[in-house]
Amino acid sequence: MKKLIILSIVLLSTSLAYTQIAINKDGSDPLPGSILHVKGNGVNALYIDYNDGFVGLNNIYPHYRLHLLESVTDTKQYGAVFEVTGGTTNTEKYAGVYSYINGTGGTNRAYEGLSYGANPNSYNIGVSGFAKNAKYNFGIQGMSSDVNTNSSGLNYGGIFEADNADYFNVGVYAKGHSGGSWNFGVYAVANENNSTLDYNYAVYADASNSSPGTGTYWAGYFNGNTNVNGSIYQNGSVLHAKSVAPLFNASEKVMTFKPISIVNDKNETSYGFDAEAMKESAPEMVKEVTTPADPKDKTSEAVTSTSVNITAMLPVLTKALQELNEKVEKLEAENNALKAEVNKLKESK
Repeated sequence: MKKLIILSIVLLSTSLAYTQIAINKDGSDPLPGSILHVKGNGVNALYIDYNDGFVGLNNIYPHYRLHLLESVTDTKQYGAVFEVTGGTTNTEKYAGVYSYINGTGGTNRAYEGLSYGANPNSYNIGVSGFAKNAKYNFGIQGMSSDVNTNSSGLNYGGIFEADNADYFNVGVYAKGHSGGSWNFGVYAVANENNSTLDYNYAVYADASNSSPGTGTYWAGYFNGNTNVNGSIYQNGSVLHAKSVAPLFNASEKVMTFKPISIVNDKNETSYGFDAEAMKESAPEMVKEVTTPADPKDKTSEAVTSTSVNITAMLPVLTKALQELNEKVEKLEAENNALKAEVNKLKESK
């Protein structure tokens, strides 16, 4: 049966000096306060508010310039879809959704994604990105303008925070899949052309607010070989230290260290220290480390082991070498004195 669409144009009395238009399948009048009201089979397809011009899609109470209200179901899984085709010129840039905000105060977000859900066995993702089939594919790309005239301003290409989970809180989970010559889980660059001679950090990680004693906390965790093309520095400033004291009897401590040869499951040989043996002789130089399970693999389990603070070993080994050198110098002095006594005895005969 052909659907009947009734167009009613209602000219209001002098108490309401505006025109209402209703395109309603059931022939009902436009809702009060609306300029345009389009209603289908029980669904408010379009609503434009008279007072503020707000547009509602499936929503007769819009609170924003464009306010879509949708309930997803098993068969209707997307609240909104923007499908754009074309874009055949390689030198041009095309966007399925483009958001722009120009503000002079407050916190401005060109795009913000929030995801709430009550399924404890699933995922809530604020923003999800997927890209394929091009020479360069970026699931999510973040950029902040390098023009920042604020002397204390900060530019972040992306900020990722995770909190309030009982088990896993992962700010960034990155994985470079196999299949290419180069796979990067994370690729970070700090522009070296910094004319202000200020600060460049390709990666900045902070775990200083973690609570000691409640678990392990690391600014970075690397499960695999780590290569550094440059130098590694440890903060050795004593200006803000709670207390500073010299090392003593380092050589005795070093004698308790057990250097070992280690072969991993790939038959690769490396060298290290027996961390379990150092728990008694140097407990301050070892720490229990929990290797986290894969956040995306629910069958994986965390593994606890003991690790050695290699950075802390350097001053201990240095002090032990100094103590050994002092003993050698003392022995050389005693030896020279004995030689002098022997020479005197020889000359007296």
